[in-house]
Amino acid sequence: MPTSLSTSYTTEALARALTPVKTVIDSFVNDMKWQPSAAGVTISSQQEQFVSLLLSISRGTDATDNPTNDVDAVDW
Repeated sequence: MPTSLSTSYTTEALARALTPVKTVIDSFVNDMKWQPSAAGVTISSQQEQFVSLLLSISRGTDATDNPTNDVDAVDW
């Protein structure tokens, strides 16, 4: 069940605000459910989207600014 936080803010906003990870992941999963193309989305591509979101936040850019998945951009 989504919390009021996850229904009020985007997943990106929740992650940037350092919201507890469970709330961020719940918001992301909820977003995936409501995407029109959700039926054809694989778990692997969902994980890729989530990592891409986190990488864009770590770079200080919007998730839409840099759609490439440059994993080397962050020193893990």
